[in-house]
Amino acid sequence: MTQPIEFSTIKIYSFYNEPILYTAIDQFGQKYLVNLVDYDEKSALDIWLAIPATDEELVAINNNVLSFHDFTTEHKSPTALVVKSENKKITQTHIGTSAILKEWLPETNVFADFIKNI
Repeated sequence: MTQPIEFSTIKIYSFYNEPILYTAIDQFGQKYLVNLVDYDEKSALDIWLAIPATDEELVAINNNVLSFHDFTTEHKSPTALVVKSENKKITQTHIGTSAILKEWLPETNVFADFIKNI
């Protein structure tokens, strides 16, 4: 059985009752861009997309060189992690990045500095 990934937040870009777009690091030292991609308040379901990120990619995001959309569509990792939380039960599934749903993509031309100033 694979050990579940545990995230520690590095930097929050967007917050609404909880972080919804942020960078995190797992217990193995891998960094991620984590984005809340779907939710249902009635069923208490949250779906998160966590894409592994290199330090170079995170620097580009933080320096507004790389948008969140471009990172999600052009990142270097062949896999991503889908984390579902429903009624406090958490499941994690690895998917190929080609399986990322279009509706999960961040809006185009949204950069770290833009979100910071909203």
